[in-house]
Amino acid sequence: MKIEGGMQTNVWRSMTGAPTEYIQISEYNGDKDKLYKRMKLHFDSDWVVGAATPGDKSLTKLVEGHAYAVLGIYEVISKSN
Repeated sequence: MKIEGGMQTNVWRSMTGAPTEYIQISEYNGDKDKLYKRMKLHFDSDWVVGAATPGDKSLTKLVEGHAYAVLGIYEVISKSN
């Protein structure tokens, strides 16, 4: 089998046979807590978790249209003065 690219979910399913889910961040309408909980649930369930950048270079300083592995999900709690 030769995989040259495509959607992360399709590639991981083909390589591992594991379940996959595509999460569109815009569907969460800025609800960062809900998105965090969803991603953490999958991460804690030993799913492969990744992220991708949009094709528009102006939105991020990362390589556009590229996939990245998520190696950890953490909640950062800051103390206010």
